[in-house]
Amino acid sequence: MVTLVEPTSGVKNVIRIYRHMLKTTRRYPNKSKQIEAQKEIKEGFRKGIGETDPEQINQMLRKAQSQLSFMKIVTPKKSSDKIEPVKIAYGQKTPFSNKGRAAVSNWSGNNLDPDSISRHNHLLKRARFDDHSHVI
Repeated sequence: MVTLVEPTSGVKNVIRIYRHMLKTTRRYPNKSKQIEAQKEIKEGFRKGIGETDPEQINQMLRKAQSQLSFMKIVTPKKSSDKIEPVKIAYGQKTPFSNKGRAAVSNWSGNNLDPDSISRHNHLLKRARFDDHSHVI
């Protein structure tokens, strides 16, 4: 089913996607990739500036929205994501590290809930994992 774009809402939608794509490129860590992506976005939108066919416009908008979704996936969320964790002790900042510490777990074989064990065994049988020879 093809949905037609109203002229005013279509223009607003195009501008919204265009601006959002350009803002997303600002989060690229590499400056040269930022500039290259911005040029590609601008060229792509300039190519479709004279299009009048509503079906073609909708197709281009779907493609732009798909590309925007992909850009959101591959770009870092914030520039502050690169910050390493810091431990403050006695008024001094030191890099936080777990090196040299033993892993701590609250779960050992002694403190398991019998109900969850029976439920687990029931689900194994239900999934036809009766034969445990593959585990040995």
